[in-house]
Amino acid sequence: MNRDNFKQLLDKFLAGKTNPAEEQLLFDVYEEFQKDSIPLDTNLTQEENQKIIKEILFAEQEPESKPLTPAISFRLRIAASIGLLLACTLVTWIGRSKWLAIIDPVHTITVLTKPGEKKKVKLPDNTWVWLNSGSSLSYPDVFRDSLRIVRLSGEAHFDVTHNADQPFIVETNQLSVRVLGTVFNVKAYAKDKKTETALIRGSVLVKVHDLPNRKVVLHPSEKLVVYPKMKMDTGSDSTLQLEKINHTESANSVVETDWTQNRLSFTNESFEQIAADMERWYGVKITFENEEIKQSRFTGSVSSRTSLWTVLETLKLTRQFSYKKMKDNLLHIY
Repeated sequence: MNRDNFKQLLDKFLAGKTNPAEEQLLFDVYEEFQKDSIPLDTNLTQEENQKIIKEILFAEQEPESKPLTPAISFRLRIAASIGLLLACTLVTWIGRSKWLAIIDPVHTITVLTKPGEKKKVKLPDNTWVWLNSGSSLSYPDVFRDSLRIVRLSGEAHFDVTHNADQPFIVETNQLSVRVLGTVFNVKAYAKDKKTETALIRGSVLVKVHDLPNRKVVLHPSEKLVVYPKMKMDTGSDSTLQLEKINHTESANSVVETDWTQNRLSFTNESFEQIAADMERWYGVKITFENEEIKQSRFTGSVSSRTSLWTVLETLKLTRQFSYKKMKDNLLHIY
């Protein structure tokens, strides 16, 4: 509800036409008055100010059976005008954030992508986000606080609008990435054995949740890989590894962000990780016969238009293995 809507609601209340829900909203505002000890007018006591506010906003209305005289009608219109001015003054009295939270609460927006699907999202601050397959991004419909915080599960590429007064933070299960304005990629799928933050341009500060004393500043073309501790292992912490981002053989693109160009690229990557990416791209479930095949490593790049079977046949050119299509989109590699 914006200021115009507030005025309309106040006028409606003064006319005795509000429903119970609308009246409750006004009473909620009044409750905020009572919680604050700062006087609205320094020349009056708090009790006097609250009495004035109560008389303006919550004075009992004449029964509807009694027609309003011109004098009363005029008085109510004046009261409505005063109430509007009072609403503006509340911003400084109870605090802008608390006031806005009452009359115009922030709503969380969540964007989801299915296997094989990608989305481009524009945030309220004009930041652009490319969301990869099988991911979710949650963000407020307006950034009001001192920080612009979004929540990511999966993979996303960010081009953040610069705002030195309002840093941008990406929260994942394993880490948080703090930026002012930059281009970077975060890969944080729940089922993957590692979380990656790759910086393309600018600077970011990465904090790992289970290593509160470790903060890593990334510079362009650097990548931080976090191998989280096993859930059942209480004696060790996450392992951090600082690397350079990978370029394709043509050096015209970056492996970590090739997915935004509809390409699946990998450099000396395990078959296990490639299979996890293929599951999200093609909507299948892949299992392995043994650990040796799972840890085989490959380098390559394929278009998203390439069929799964063509990708597998291409991988077979460098490492011998077989695969079998099972029921319910299950693929077994042996």
